Amino acid sequence: MDKASAAAVAAVLLLIAGPGVPAPAQDADLAGPAFEIPEDLSPEAGNRPLMPDVPADALRYDDDGFPESPRGLLAVGTDPAGYSVRMRGVEFPFLLYAQFANRQRDAVFLARGGLVEDPLPDGSLMNIPYGYGALKTTTAYISVLEGIVIPHVSDNQKAYQQFPLRDVYLGASLGVTGLLAEVRYVEREFLLGYARAGWNFLGGVDGAALAPLN
Repeated sequence: MDKASAAAVAAVLLLIAGPGVPAPAQDADLAGPAFEIPEDLSPEAGNRPLMPDVPADALRYDDDGFPESPRGLLAVGTDPAGYSVRMRGVEFPFLLYAQFANRQRDAVFLARGGLVEDPLPDGSLMNIPYGYGALKTTTAYISVLEGIVIPHVSDNQKAYQQFPLRDVYLGASLGVTGLLAEVRYVEREFLLGYARAGWNFLGGVDGAALAPLN
């Protein structure tokens, strides 16, 4: 193929592919709720990795030789050059190059009918009290070490963010004798407030309100 033919083929491919998408616009599209992007720990940890306090008798190693805490977090220590990790069977430490957190939303619990109990990996239960909700997340920490191709991925870390249930109900009805509208506010399934207004075609307009009470 001569240079002219190669140039023509390249031009056709560019026309088919269309203009490139700048990196910032691409990241903005992927940052929506349907796509989870690992986030750098530097904003939330001051550019410092997770450093779990692991007693010597509680230290364990995974199948690849990474030292871990009982919860499956990478055991990281300080080093003159930054932070380091001591692998199983190796005398010198490996520098920690980077650490990321991959956080995903697992479930939302709404305790409207009573206490909700969610089992944890260790067999214990997380209690969401009546009248509250909870957002359940799972976070895995990915660590990259100097000279090691395989990254360390921690065990899944469960977390719950609780919040009180607050609901506003709007309703309206139209009958033969008139129109009725009502708004109700319920907090934690037992604190109630409401306001009502009605228009009776024959008797005029009336209303009622009730301040929040148990």
